[in-house]
Amino acid sequence: MEDPHHESIGDESSVTIDPVLAQGPFAFQLPLFVLVSRDDIELLASQDGEWLRVLRGLDWKALRGVAAQYYQALFEFNLAAAAKRPGPPNTESEDEATQRLIHERPTGGNTGAPIIHHPPPLVPVVPTVVRPESIEPGVVPIRIAGRPPKCFFSLLKAFLGVHLMGKAASADEVHHHLLLSPPFVRACGFTLPDPAVGYRQSDIPSPRKLQQFEQIMADRGLWSQIRIQTIQENIQREVIELEDEDLVLDTTHYVAYSEMQVHTVEPGADPVRAVHESTPTVAPTAPIPRRRRKAIRKVQQKAARRAHQAARKKAKNEWCERRDAARQKRRSKQPRRKAKPSYTVPAAREEACAKESSAQRKSQSKTVKNCRCADRATCPHPWRQSDPGAGTVVKGTKTGKKKYWAHKAAVLSTTSGIPLDASAMTDAATHDGQPVVPHLEMFFNTYPDLQDVFGNLLSDTAYDDDETKQTVEDRFGLIMKTFVNPRSIRTRTKDLGRGMKRLSPAGTLTCQADREMTYKGASFARERFIYDPPRLTTGEAACLTCPFVGICCRRDNTEGRQVELPFDFLPHINPADPPMSKRFKALMRRRTAVERAIKRIKLDFGDDHLTRRGTSAFQAHLDRSLIALHLMLRLG
Repeated sequence: MEDPHHESIGDESSVTIDPVLAQGPFAFQLPLFVLVSRDDIELLASQDGEWLRVLRGLDWKALRGVAAQYYQALFEFNLAAAAKRPGPPNTESEDEATQRLIHERPTGGNTGAPIIHHPPPLVPVVPTVVRPESIEPGVVPIRIAGRPPKCFFSLLKAFLGVHLMGKAASADEVHHHLLLSPPFVRACGFTLPDPAVGYRQSDIPSPRKLQQFEQIMADRGLWSQIRIQTIQENIQREVIELEDEDLVLDTTHYVAYSEMQVHTVEPGADPVRAVHESTPTVAPTAPIPRRRRKAIRKVQQKAARRAHQAARKKAKNEWCERRDAARQKRRSKQPRRKAKPSYTVPAAREEACAKESSAQRKSQSKTVKNCRCADRATCPHPWRQSDPGAGTVVKGTKTGKKKYWAHKAAVLSTTSGIPLDASAMTDAATHDGQPVVPHLEMFFNTYPDLQDVFGNLLSDTAYDDDETKQTVEDRFGLIMKTFVNPRSIRTRTKDLGRGMKRLSPAGTLTCQADREMTYKGASFARERFIYDPPRLTTGEAACLTCPFVGICCRRDNTEGRQVELPFDFLPHINPADPPMSKRFKALMRRRTAVERAIKRIKLDFGDDHLTRRGTSAFQAHLDRSLIALHLMLRLG
């Protein structure tokens, strides 16, 4: 009789499988028998087991170099943590640091600051610490003292597996999945803790170990290396077809995991000097406490208000005296009627108003110190932003703008919707058009074989700039196609010919019946844009049945209204490649592929709400999403 508990979750059978797929904690020795759980077999056969098939088929040999860099970085991280010594006191106040950090940003006036996040250089591997050829799943470098480190490949699979499931792989989320899913634990190469056996190097890592792995991989740019290797391999194996493809560029935002603060900054002023002028001079060794600074600012504000009120009262009294004198003179001599003397604003108030109008307000994350010192005002640790790279992102048009406190990324994809690159921006408040050139430069330096593959670069109205288009064509050989950005160009409603209602900045001509005229072409001899009559769904001219035909067309016109407009009506449009032509519209319809690419890396293989702070952590989040997507593409 068959056991009713035979096909339970804990059921295991001796099944012969591919040894490469059995990357457990002791996979370096070829096993004679491999224990395979029954639920793993059923999960592999189901549609929900794609993440398990990807993890089991991961080529770990190609990642030995990255694993060696991780172990080297972990060794240096532990040495640095053990050798921490206090330095000289930091005399910079919080207000001074806030002003300095604002001016160091690209949107704060620092033109030399990078716009696109660049990963740090490679970690040099010391052979005495780790040798890449000796690393395998379950085999870690030998340490003389302390516990051996967790397996790099197991930790890597744990983070990638969560992204393959459609979640954001934070340390807490990974630990949560490891505790709840035994198949996930086995796929990563970990073992469940056993109190009878005690601690094992292959046991499920603690949240602290996962946070340490996440921090080292992000700070050293190791996720970026894996992402580049994965995409290059897909291109070489022709998993991604690039024939007859164009590049599409756009930006997207992720909601930041931090708090926003708004500060008032004077453009062009020295931030340190401005703070010292507004506070009393004190010795560097005796900084003013925060509560004392607030009290001083309140006293100064009250004194300024009293001085302003006194100046206003004095000016009013002077004006009243002049008015009374004028009335008395008019009553005695009956002079001609004169205009009342205008109120004169005091010079001090004019300077204050001019100063207020020149001041700017900048949003920035909190200014903090990454320490737990008791006296944070004089401790040696530097002031920094709590969330570098976060900023105010404005989305929408003038009629429906929305603001988000978020991080921003620039995304490059093909016209088939496959993302090829996603780079974090160092300042989310930067305009979308500024990172075009540095992003393309970094992309083609990373993938030099793709330099001559693409012919066009498609993007939206935010990138409509003649100088940027010319730079992209000269440096990268790409013809940049964008929709027309109207900016200050207004819709034309006059001198359009009989029956024509309006001409939009994009060249769309509309008749009195609110039908769009069909663009036919351009005559360079006469320097005219030519429009044919609008068409019905049957292909016939709509003018023949239009109620405005008597106003628009002549009586002998049987083919519909045709309009010619001079090039001067649309001076910002290139007549050789106008945006109202059918060829241009057909090409720009492929631009929406980047929206699908963004949706895949943002929602299908991640989350649009971040759980860590900083540009490096944001770039690591983008890299993991791209790695998971391109690994999934290999399944076909």
